[in-house]
Amino acid sequence: ILDAATGEPRGEIKVEADGTFWKWMAMADGLLYALVGAAEPMDPVAKWGRVEHGWPWNGISKGYNEKDYAWGYARTLFAIDPATRKTVWSRTEDEQIDSRALCIRDGRVYVSNFGKYVAALDGKSGRELWRRTAAKDAELFEAIGAYRPGHGYIEGWKSTVYVKAGDKALYFAGPQTSWLSAISTEDGRLLWKRQVKNLQILLRDGALFTIGAERTSGETKRLDPLTGDVLQTYDISRRACTRVTGTPDGILFRAYDGTTRLDVSSGKPQWINPMRPSCQVGVITSAGHLFWIPWGCDCNLQMFGLMGLGPAGEFVFDQKAVESERLDKLGPATSDLAVAESDWPAYRGDNARRARTSAEIPAAVRKLWEFVPPAVVEATAPTMAGGLAFTAGVDGVVRAFDAAT
Repeated sequence: ILDAATGEPRGEIKVEADGTFWKWMAMADGLLYALVGAAEPMDPVAKWGRVEHGWPWNGISKGYNEKDYAWGYARTLFAIDPATRKTVWSRTEDEQIDSRALCIRDGRVYVSNFGKYVAALDGKSGRELWRRTAAKDAELFEAIGAYRPGHGYIEGWKSTVYVKAGDKALYFAGPQTSWLSAISTEDGRLLWKRQVKNLQILLRDGALFTIGAERTSGETKRLDPLTGDVLQTYDISRRACTRVTGTPDGILFRAYDGTTRLDVSSGKPQWINPMRPSCQVGVITSAGHLFWIPWGCDCNLQMFGLMGLGPAGEFVFDQKAVESERLDKLGPATSDLAVAESDWPAYRGDNARRARTSAEIPAAVRKLWEFVPPAVVEATAPTMAGGLAFTAGVDGVVRAFDAAT
């Protein structure tokens, strides 16, 4: 237990089942839930001089490419009182629990192992409320579909959560599933399925949103969460494997270049172009801001690192620029400029950013004139062509000056 502000240790909670390795934990309804078991297998650090594009889906590690996913499984689930650090209840399953499918919702805990069982537990006591097994409910598990052991830049990561809990249904979707299916939280019966691969899903506003995979059309939809009926279709899909996340007013996922924000109220996509979401996490929402963190592969875009965006208020991003309203002419119109070889028409000289010029620099120089921008304006580096000097600023104004005077 760490102090959130300083990181200083405040204490320790210890539990033990088949081992002491904590695979998964979550806080809900005043209890700390933890899946604890044997130590995880370790892969050696992989290093090589890779020059190909993208993530090395094959060859990154032996364990990563095994048919059976090796991490995040354990047999014992604990509910712990964080105040006393005592175990309130624990439950050990015969078949291991898959942490990628653990869900807590409305006082219930849902546990499963793909293709073997799904069960609902009372969150306060650990008492079993219902259980479905492949041996007794073969039709249900056939409807959910077979486990998909592969992965790739369209399917996504094996570590991805593939079960999400709604008010009245559990949803199976992800790179491990063959399609999207929904079962009842009341008793585990099948509600519906949608036989489309590689969907990522998001629950919000009483609806289930599906974000279609790369190279698909018409699979980004808003569905009725209990029937699967299509309520709306959006003409957009995500790029590659990056996870989908949401905010109170939008859904965020990777675009073909950068990030897409699907505005839920209007149904229109918006584009954030300088950076893409990270591979395993997606865009992070915190304290009213959006954050992008570094990603694992080399799918390059303009900006890498930790970046944050704040609210833009009432700013109109799709405002049209009407020349009669926006252009402020300070002098007579200028005809097309004759750009000489010795001019400086672009940032750092030319589009290749070579930062060199053929202009002759005199032995002695002196200042002819000076422009000081308003205090609130951060000006761009100047460019020069046709006897004029140009600079712009964060105020949205481009200024042109007679270079000689």
